[in-house]
Amino acid sequence: MTDGPPRGRLPLASSRDAPKFEHTKPEEVRRFMKRMDTIFTIAGIGEARDRKNKVLDYVDAQTEVEWRGFKTFKSNEAGWEDFVKEIVKSYPEALDGAGSVVVLDKICKAHTRLGTEDGPEINSFIRKFRAQATQLMEDKGVYGNGQLVQKFLKCFKPSFAELILLRALQIYGHHASAARKRHKDNKYDLDEIIEVVQLILEDAIDRDDDDFERGIERKIHKTVKVKTEQPETEETMANLQDSVMAMGKEIKSYTQTLQQTLQQEFRSMAQALSTRPSMNSITQASYNNMNQAAGSLGRCFHCWEPGHRHYNCPHMKRQVAEGKLILVDGKPRLKNGDSVPPEPTTISPKDRIELVADQKAESFYNWSTNPTSTSDIASENITFSMFTNAVRDSRDDMIERLSQEREGIREEFQAKMDELCATFISTRSTANVEEVQQHNSKDF
Repeated sequence: MTDGPPRGRLPLASSRDAPKFEHTKPEEVRRFMKRMDTIFTIAGIGEARDRKNKVLDYVDAQTEVEWRGFKTFKSNEAGWEDFVKEIVKSYPEALDGAGSVVVLDKICKAHTRLGTEDGPEINSFIRKFRAQATQLMEDKGVYGNGQLVQKFLKCFKPSFAELILLRALQIYGHHASAARKRHKDNKYDLDEIIEVVQLILEDAIDRDDDDFERGIERKIHKTVKVKTEQPETEETMANLQDSVMAMGKEIKSYTQTLQQTLQQEFRSMAQALSTRPSMNSITQASYNNMNQAAGSLGRCFHCWEPGHRHYNCPHMKRQVAEGKLILVDGKPRLKNGDSVPPEPTTISPKDRIELVADQKAESFYNWSTNPTSTSDIASENITFSMFTNAVRDSRDDMIERLSQEREGIREEFQAKMDELCATFISTRSTANVEEVQQHNSKDF
């Protein structure tokens, strides 16, 4: 009798025995293609184009759309083997002769924190893991035995994994012994570890899970030989723990007292400072005046002073009367017709015009104006600002006043903090003295 369908006929795609492939199970693509190759051979279908078209009857709708887009499917020159190779290559989850690291990771992810109560799951995990590990170890460049053992043990609970290693030590001996002579990272073979796991599961079959877990703990402690503490040592440790707890409570109490005191002082200082004029708005406005265009603040473009505009600026009218500037179409110009120098940007155009008469300033800023006679230079001494390369004006007075006020606030705050710290230290010292007296009065 010949197995499979008669020659020349294919099984119906809807039949139960027909091979099927779904996109949700990509790891089965190699097995599916091998079965389809066998069915096509039995049915006598040898043409590559016929096989490519027929195989789509046995896949789901999404897979059919995807496979029709393959280059080897569209090409009449590509054979059936080329088509199968391209399909399998597009599914990294598919099993191959060298094993699959992706599939092994999925197996470990699906089986985590295994315990003695998971007997059936552990057996299933062992079958899947060993199948992949055997193929991966055949390819030496993928995984070694030591790496696979570590990966295997990570899937168990820590206590269970420790018991596995202890039982392996009892059965096979130390890895550095003369009989084994193995590296510390490769103490046991994967088959040896699997055999130990199966022995432990056999021991747990006739026992209660809780009793067995307690037995694991007893075996672990017995193997590592934990030293039992003497009663005197336990009493000393208890006394030390009580002292630490008492000191912790005391420190917590002092910390809360200090925090409350600091909060009260800060509230008092905030209330005292609230009666003073706001420095932030004044300081911000002063810097805005120096660094931003005066027009954006509703001030005169010429002198940067509030209360008027440039077309009725008294300073501009005075400078025109003094011959320091002229008006061309209502715009101020130097007396030689040039524009007002754009620098320095930290002073107003009014002050720049005043400096034009200074030949040193003209040379320093490289202004393109005609040399002025010494009669045009103001006979009065010009005082320059300490903060900008410009003539001193009211803004320098404001900056100095704000700086002095800031230093005063800082000194007042420092004095308050010194007073608070002194009070805290005095309180702590008094408490220490009382504590020492109380301890001295006790009989240790």
